[in-house]
Amino acid sequence: MDQAGNGEYLPLVGDFMSFNEIIETLNRQGHEFSFKQVPKDVFATLFPGAAEVAETFSYFEAHTYLGSNSSDEIALATK
Repeated sequence: MDQAGNGEYLPLVGDFMSFNEIIETLNRQGHEFSFKQVPKDVFATLFPGAAEVAETFSYFEAHTYLGSNSSDEIALATK
């Protein structure tokens, strides 16, 4: 069944995971990682351009890296 093709692009995504879920997965494999989220207003002061990076991360947190309308494309790619 042809559901995609003709030059279409589909995202290659396994799962959407939080940083804590990623850390837990890696630690179950024998690593000893930890993660602590830095507040956006603090991160924005850490280096030149950090405010812009913080805005980008905020977008990813709200809409995912692939954009907020990507769930159908992800499901098709997974299928």
